[in-house]
Order: sequence, then structure tokens, then C-alpha cells
Amino acid sequence: MPKVYIAEIFLLGCLPVLLNIHWAGFIDLMLIGLTMYLLNSPIQLHMIGIAENSYPQSMVLASSFNSIFSNIGIAIGSAVGSQIAQNVGMQALGPGGAVLAAITLVLTLMLNRKNAQFTESLEA
Repeated sequence: MPKVYIAEIFLLGCLPVLLNIHWAGFIDLMLIGLTMYLLNSPIQLHMIGIAENSYPQSMVLASSFNSIFSNIGIAIGSAVGSQIAQNVGMQALGPGGAVLAAITLVLTLMLNRKNAQFTESLEA
């Protein structure tokens, strides 16, 4: 997942420049859409894997968390994006999305590190 977030940060950061070149902007938008869909299944499998290893009784709850938090993320992204578009302009939407993706990358790395520490403590 972190590699996909890094690609997404790059693609979103390049968006304002590439939109001035129509074919490059089109390719960038297509790749942004692709990276968005590349994350859905791995995130759900990651959450279910954590639940299966650490909390087997909570499998149903863990699988429902994916859609709940995806919708919360969509709402936050829409709110932030509308504020960026209204106050800064449409050209800033790509870099604004890159900032949100960077925050997500940091949180994912922190979560992976905590999960690895928790798994090591269970095995020890």
C-alpha cells in the first residue's frame, strides 16, 4: 500500500502541470483513477488479516469498518476539496489531494509499525 500512496502523491502533485498538456493530463487522470481502485482490496484484506490474527472474534466488525472509514474519507476529501476549489482555485486540487495522500501514507506507515510491534509481542 505505501508504494501506491507514493505513486498517488506524485501523480496528484504533477496534475496542475500536466493538465496544460492535454494528452499528459488525460494519462495522469487515468493513472490517478487506477491508483484509487488499486487500494480498495489491499486495505480490506489488511484489516481482515489484522482482525484474523489479533481479534478472531471481530471478523464481521473488521470487514464493515472498511466501508465505514472509506465513506468517512470520501466525506473529508470532498469537504477539503471543495474548500480548496472555492478559496484557492481548481489548479490547487491536485497538490491538495497530494497532501491528503501524504498524510495517509504517514498514518499507514505508523499503523504498520504498530501492528508489527503488536504481532512481535504476541509471538514472544
